[in-house]
Amino acid sequence: MSHPVLSVSEVTVYLKEVIETDLLLEDVFVSGEISNLKYYAVGKHYYFTLSDPVAQLQCVIYSTFIPAIKFKLEEGLKVLVRGKMKVFQKKGTFSFQVVYMSLQGVGAQSKAFEELKNKLLKEGLLDLSRKKSLPPFVSHVALVTAFDSAAMWDFVTVSRQWAPSLKITVIPTIMQGMDCPASVLESLARVYRLDVDIVVITRGGGSAEDLAGFNNEQVVRAIAACPIPTISALGHEVDTTLTDLVSDLRMPTPTAAAQHISFPWTELQKQVKRLLVACVDHIELLFSKETHKVISAIHFIQTHVTELHLKKRTDLGRLLSRLHVSNPLHKLRQGYSISRLKETGEIIKKMAQVSPGDLIQTEVLEGVFESQVICHD
Repeated sequence: MSHPVLSVSEVTVYLKEVIETDLLLEDVFVSGEISNLKYYAVGKHYYFTLSDPVAQLQCVIYSTFIPAIKFKLEEGLKVLVRGKMKVFQKKGTFSFQVVYMSLQGVGAQSKAFEELKNKLLKEGLLDLSRKKSLPPFVSHVALVTAFDSAAMWDFVTVSRQWAPSLKITVIPTIMQGMDCPASVLESLARVYRLDVDIVVITRGGGSAEDLAGFNNEQVVRAIAACPIPTISALGHEVDTTLTDLVSDLRMPTPTAAAQHISFPWTELQKQVKRLLVACVDHIELLFSKETHKVISAIHFIQTHVTELHLKKRTDLGRLLSRLHVSNPLHKLRQGYSISRLKETGEIIKKMAQVSPGDLIQTEVLEGVFESQVICHD
């Protein structure tokens, strides 16, 4: 027996016909708690989730029916709504279209949240004074998140860009659903055995129901008792969980948490670069000054040596001139002669040095000749 093959549109058309023609779902009253309330100004209508402890129902109330509501729509209200189911076949989704709403009081989830919050406040677990300071420079982070999730990769990618040396240990954790609280508690127990500077609990946002595990009393108390500074980065800004309140620091997204942790390292790198540039500039300035001093000294030495050389040359010339004048040959060139006693070689300076008959040697420029003293007056 072969099974019929239907197209997607055929399935959604069939579901639309079945659901929208069901007499029970054409006009029905539903009781539940409002969460994820959003107002769209363009169409002037509200989208919200109606939930109980077990299930959720996506709802919409259009502008036509809003004036009939006599109270302000808020998160956590328990309401009774009247309307019908509507299927959007192109998207394959359905929602409950509300035409009437009455107030039944505060929802069970909202009431439980406020009661636990007040209890923790009285115990002082949410006091700002008990929050631990984060270390200025984080070297090792324990990341409590769903493994291979967008939140994990957002944190890791930004950290690698801003602080490449930061060590990240990922603790795979179930981050929503019934098993979330137990998984978070187990992950925190693992963190205690690690040598880390900080714990980051993160996920990529979600509805109030998705974040319910982070309002669990055991989880909140475990975070309060954690000796390691803790950052909550649950990816949402509108709703506040008790985990956000008890953590030492709340960040709106995984990216913001990574940037906050990495920022001191980035600033330190910038400061080091500025100091290095300043050192290089200072060294270049000193080198320039010292080079100028050396060049000036060389010029001074060159000038001094040149002047000294000229002076010595002048002195030498003067000495040579005096030596030239003192040279006996100079006198000989002028027509003078030198006479010596042949026997002793004594230069004759006075008449008393010679006697008749003495042999005399007379030196002139071109040679020496001998003569004999004949008489002596």
